[in-house]
Amino acid sequence: MLEHIDDSNFHEFMAYPNVFLMIGKEECVPCKNWTEELINNLLDSPETNGLASDVRLSGLPIRWGKVTLGKGKLTEFKREHGMWLSQVRDLPHNTLWVDGFLTKEWTGGGHDRLVTRLQNVGLLPIT
Repeated sequence: MLEHIDDSNFHEFMAYPNVFLMIGKEECVPCKNWTEELINNLLDSPETNGLASDVRLSGLPIRWGKVTLGKGKLTEFKREHGMWLSQVRDLPHNTLWVDGFLTKEWTGGGHDRLVTRLQNVGLLPIT
């Protein structure tokens, strides 16, 4: 499941030990495509046993979320995460957080790129 993150839930979301957080915009076509790929092909759904299951089987569950800039209240989120967020130039922008620390960030989508980064931070075994 890809959770919508805003000021009402980001503290609880970011407190989880392992977090994938995508930054996007409503009118961004690559953001929309990456969101659809995540939801339809990679994350668990009734139709697929996706990447989220692989991560869970590794023993390190992860929460999946998306911040949509310009949608919902993000004042607190921007205040607390403004340092790295101000450096974001291209969307979609993806981040991996382990124990509250930003461990990996990259621009763009794609299954292979995501898997490589999950492996690099130890959330998936290297095959």
